[in-house]
Amino acid sequence: MKSRVSASLDLYEIKEHSVIEKFKLWLRDGDHEFGVFVRIEYSTETEKVMNIQFKETAK
Repeated sequence: MKSRVSASLDLYEIKEHSVIEKFKLWLRDGDHEFGVFVRIEYSTETEKVMNIQFKETAK
């Protein structure tokens, strides 16, 4: 059984002092394949993560 992960990245600056990075991951474990949207917001001043969100999606 092979597992696979692939990702795409879009980078968006939304405020003067923070950035949101958006990823779409495709995961496969054997015959099960699904996507996950990941959204990470972090401060450009401190480089600390402010918020992480994720949501599973079908093909």
